[in-house]
Amino acid sequence: MAPAQADELPTFTLTFKPNGTFEPATLEVPAGRFKIELINESNEPVEFESIPLRKEKVLGPGVKSRSKAP
Repeated sequence: MAPAQADELPTFTLTFKPNGTFEPATLEVPAGRFKIELINESNEPVEFESIPLRKEKVLGPGVKSRSKAP
């Protein structure tokens, strides 16, 4: 059996909105590896931090970022 490619990982998107909220409000993912896509639609920098995932990112206005987790 061939190893799974990174492109085959499920991707979940978290969007930071201009009013200071994010969508979806709660992000539930299955156990195991996955990709998270962060989108900053606001006009200010935003910070994403997840202690369980050991991920921290700062995104400038209009920036998109993808990351593998865990």
